[in-house]
Amino acid sequence: MAVFVKFWGTRGSIPTPGKRTARFGGNTSCLELRTDDALFICDGGTGVRELGLELGRRFGNNPITAHMVFSHFHWDHIQGFPFFGPAYVPTNTLHIYGTAREDRNIHDLLSGQMHTTYFPVRFTDLGGKIVANNLAAHPTEVAGVEVETFEQVHPGGSLAFSFKTGGVKVVYATDNEIDKTIVDVKARVKVKNPLRRLPKGFIDFCKGADLLICDAQYTDA
Repeated sequence: MAVFVKFWGTRGSIPTPGKRTARFGGNTSCLELRTDDALFICDGGTGVRELGLELGRRFGNNPITAHMVFSHFHWDHIQGFPFFGPAYVPTNTLHIYGTAREDRNIHDLLSGQMHTTYFPVRFTDLGGKIVANNLAAHPTEVAGVEVETFEQVHPGGSLAFSFKTGGVKVVYATDNEIDKTIVDVKARVKVKNPLRRLPKGFIDFCKGADLLICDAQYTDA
């Protein structure tokens, strides 16, 4: 089975349009992962707007079914959702996945930014069918794809996702302060790039991946 991956947003914190970011684009986090039978969207940063326009062209008047997973709900990962065109079309179905451990349900987390104080269109005005789901810690089959989550180290928490189908494995693991543990504490002042101790659970989670997607925003400084 073929697996197609496209980056629609690669930036953290805020959108960064301009010549300096022309190569990879200035939109915040959004990834499209497509198999022969399923469409997954990882995160809803500003890149999801462009993806929505492309899906409109790709599907035309045919209904769209998409599965949307969020690594977490910081603004740069959800701020594009109100501009995701397919969510407004009555014939489309958008499955949105959170986790049972969230203090607030996924509806509250996404609709909060669409409160009339902040945005002119309410979440309840979305014409598409929005279906909220939870992903458990164990592998779950979604549209013929085995999806697994891993809890990462990040303020407020974040999730990594593993997608496995047809012998292909893709791991999406963004916003993860994975390397806080330095093997030799003294190395912090001695060595420019000290060795790190990576969590065994995360190593096992990523093992065998054909494609590992992660970020590298910060230096030690």
